[in-house]
Amino acid sequence: MRWITRERVQIDRLASAWLIRRFVDPQAEFHFVPRGAAASDVTDGIPFQLPGGELAPMEGRSTFEAILNTYHLAPTDPALAELGSLVRAADHLHGAVAFRHQSVRDALLADAPPETAGLQMLLHGIRRLATDDQDAIDRATVALDAVYAALRAHESSATAGSSS
Repeated sequence: MRWITRERVQIDRLASAWLIRRFVDPQAEFHFVPRGAAASDVTDGIPFQLPGGELAPMEGRSTFEAILNTYHLAPTDPALAELGSLVRAADHLHGAVAFRHQSVRDALLADAPPETAGLQMLLHGIRRLATDDQDAIDRATVALDAVYAALRAHESSATAGSSS
């Protein structure tokens, strides 16, 4: 299936593309439209993080979390739910640091998970190294696979420890 989002992918769209490919549509093909495009403009695929779409940030949630909810992934996988919280916080941090030029310390929300700054830096750095949007998604996939594996391992050890 074709999945359509804005060009110049950043934190939430990188993580959402990973989520789509890993848990929703392993054969997903990503296509990119210019800034200003809306979900209603898409006639040949599924829009994500486009204004007016179901899979877009709203009411304090990220696109990643919208995908988790729409495809009922969070209830079955606590590590994905935790990653959703990290993505939301890292995306907020990214906007403040990259576009409003605040320091990470000043921009980090008080209730943000401690890994937020690391995830933001990792995905922002990947974006800066990438040659294009598809390359950014491919590079971020490796990083997000590792973050997800660490979250799953932590979840497994926490669950094992609570059953003793």
